[in-house]
Amino acid sequence: MALEDLNELMLNENLRIRKGLETIQSNLVESVELNEQARQLQRNFNQNFRDLKDRSQQISKNTRELDAVLTKTMDSAKEMLANIKEISSFLKGITEIAEKTNLLALNASIEAARAGEAGRGFSVVASEVKELSSQTSNLVSSVESSLKNVQTSSQSVMSNMNQAMDQSKNNSVILNEFSLNIAESEGEMKTISQNNGKNSDRIFITLAKLDYVIWKVDTYISVVKMEPTFTYTSHSSGRLGNWYYEGAGKQYFSNFPSYRHLENPLEKVHAATKTVFENIPSNNATKILEGIETMEQSSERVFECLDNIVREKEGAKDTMKSAS
Repeated sequence: MALEDLNELMLNENLRIRKGLETIQSNLVESVELNEQARQLQRNFNQNFRDLKDRSQQISKNTRELDAVLTKTMDSAKEMLANIKEISSFLKGITEIAEKTNLLALNASIEAARAGEAGRGFSVVASEVKELSSQTSNLVSSVESSLKNVQTSSQSVMSNMNQAMDQSKNNSVILNEFSLNIAESEGEMKTISQNNGKNSDRIFITLAKLDYVIWKVDTYISVVKMEPTFTYTSHSSGRLGNWYYEGAGKQYFSNFPSYRHLENPLEKVHAATKTVFENIPSNNATKILEGIETMEQSSERVFECLDNIVREKEGAKDTMKSAS
């Protein structure tokens, strides 16, 4: 095979590889976007869970307070029934006294009638006593009737309160189970959210690696064609550069050691490609090969730093989770 044919073959294979890589890159970009949408929905869902949990806890608190009020009211109702029974006992004593008084008044009237004119005044007193005894009996009967009504109403209230307390206890059990389910679901959603976060980080890191694989393939295509086939950009430009200096990388990863180690190999990859481009016109094979070697070594270091950044972030999250 002639050298020209070999170069043509290498060029075509590199172009095919680049096309396949671009397809993978496009799919990964869509995955990042969809995953970010899912994370936003999960954040909203988590907030709704927290609101629902707070409301559930408030309802449980109100139910416990209602139980306390019902219990206190039930105790008061029982005490009132006990007082009614005691009053009824007193009324029975008054009734017995009234009956005895009435009997004495009757006997006194009989004796006064026997005494004739001498017992007339005593007869008047006996009649008044009898009338007072009768009024007392009527009053006692009226009070007893009212007490029975109050007692019936109190017993009905106690029955209703017992039902309310039973229902309140059932509601408390249901609410407690509901709160437990919410707490479990909230924990599961946090785990899902954390896993999605890890997945997003890994997808982006993979996408960043893929960008640099394409960068290298484009560099090799340029060498085969012996002319730059893409516009050279500095290390601070492009997806990874924006991520590192301005975007999510700086926001979420800048506290990790490997983040600070990424800048140097990142810069070297771009500088090496620049060296290759500068020596293509003069066909300086030695300098071109040196540039390619530096580009390969530096890109490997970029990949190592990216992997380390993800591991450090995940390790920090696991440590915080264990501490909590």
